[in-house]
Amino acid sequence: MVQQGQVLQMKSTAADGSALWGYRYRVGGRDSRRVQRGGFRSERDATEALERALERLRRANGTASTLTLTQLVDEYLAQHDA
Repeated sequence: MVQQGQVLQMKSTAADGSALWGYRYRVGGRDSRRVQRGGFRSERDATEALERALERLRRANGTASTLTLTQLVDEYLAQHDA
């Protein structure tokens, strides 16, 4: 079971003093390993990264939804920093 995850403002800041954002989620429920990533410049960037991470995990577990072509292109571009 994959939880939805959580987006949070990090305690650390960027070099210019602006806020940094991160996300975390548990791989398999309350007692499982927690994955956390940070350093995103905006809450939106962190949210989008969390959604991509959860979707990759769902695909690896065989529980992913079918992607539309637009979603597939968006994911490809996001993975390749386009």
